[in-house]
Amino acid sequence: MDFVLLAEGKLLDPAVRGDAAQLDQLLDSEFTEIGASGRIWNRTDLIVDLVASPRVDETLVAEMSARHVTEEVVVVEYTTSTPARTVRRSSWWRWRGDAWRCYFHQGTVLAHP
Repeated sequence: MDFVLLAEGKLLDPAVRGDAAQLDQLLDSEFTEIGASGRIWNRTDLIVDLVASPRVDETLVAEMSARHVTEEVVVVEYTTSTPARTVRRSSWWRWRGDAWRCYFHQGTVLAHP
């Protein structure tokens, strides 16, 4: 599970967020996201958006943990905080034969300052 936690952390790294090839390796071909704004993202649109604007402003990550749901599925849960908001996040990762890939992510706003 350590690899999945490291991979989740990479998705928060501006250097990775700005690199379509790295995102291609981390995101499953069936990836979808329900963003904290409520917007639904597909894989292609998310990669285009992240590469265009990879910055993560003053984001603090806390309480990151992972647990197996099955042998081939791991859920990662954590919070991110910025000056504007705190968001509870969960990502679902699955083993695709050669690597762990994120196939679902959701962010839910917990608090505004």
